[in-house]
Amino acid sequence: MKKSLLLIAITIISFTAVKAQCPPNATAFALNYSLCSPSPGCGVLLKGWPEGVIVSIIGGSPLQTISTVQIPGTYPGPGLADAFVCVPCDIPLIFASTVPGATNGCVIINTISVPVRLNRFSVNLVENGSYNVNWSTASENGTEKFIVERSFDGVHFAAITTVKAQATGGNEKEYSYTDKISGQYKVYYRLKTSDVTGRITYSEIALVKNQSNSGMSVTSVNSIVKITVAAQQLPAFVKIYNAEGNVVFTKRTTDASLTINEKLPAGMYVVKVIGRDNNFISQKFIIQ
Repeated sequence: MKKSLLLIAITIISFTAVKAQCPPNATAFALNYSLCSPSPGCGVLLKGWPEGVIVSIIGGSPLQTISTVQIPGTYPGPGLADAFVCVPCDIPLIFASTVPGATNGCVIINTISVPVRLNRFSVNLVENGSYNVNWSTASENGTEKFIVERSFDGVHFAAITTVKAQATGGNEKEYSYTDKISGQYKVYYRLKTSDVTGRITYSEIALVKNQSNSGMSVTSVNSIVKITVAAQQLPAFVKIYNAEGNVVFTKRTTDASLTINEKLPAGMYVVKVIGRDNNFISQKFIIQ
């Protein structure tokens, strides 16, 4: 009877130790990473580990601790966090564990992290005035998510949606997102990609113009210029440039219709309207 109780106690202790080494849903990924030295180097990404614990990366033969890393946060924290550590590329990794001298734990999954390769990235204007963003990938190993970013000036971009990477298999993946905005003449888009290590890459910038709704009209009669600005642009700054690129008129307006009574010399001009979202449209006109 005593032997049976002792056997049960040993079994319970052993089971508890294994659970401590590998927390529920915690994972470990071995991957190639260009920022680890020597380049291209290798690293281990730990995801979903308890805050503040120290995790040992174990491998080789005989088993040895290759590296250690502390999960961000304070132990015992209430949540989970991720960490990344560089390791030598020439030592086979077996598992990650929070128990010093452990002989088993969370199995390290071998993967690879390379910049995503886009087959296509395009933006098209659809009938209702929205913009359809499309892209496809030939390789997205280690890719975690795509962030679609929009800009009205081609410089300042803001995220408008996040799409989780499919990251399964080696076939081409197709993605699409519809940006339901309207009344914009010129919109820029780019694709921001984040991999499992947190590395960020960007696509080329795509520009699409809505020629059917420029948001502005210009007429000139007897050297008097009348500018009509779409309501969605207001308030706006209106600037007029001569053929040499010099500003000959500037005004802030809250009215959709602006009449310029100043006598402008005959010649070619460009009127530029900078709208309330800092997006701008421009149009040429001639004074006879």
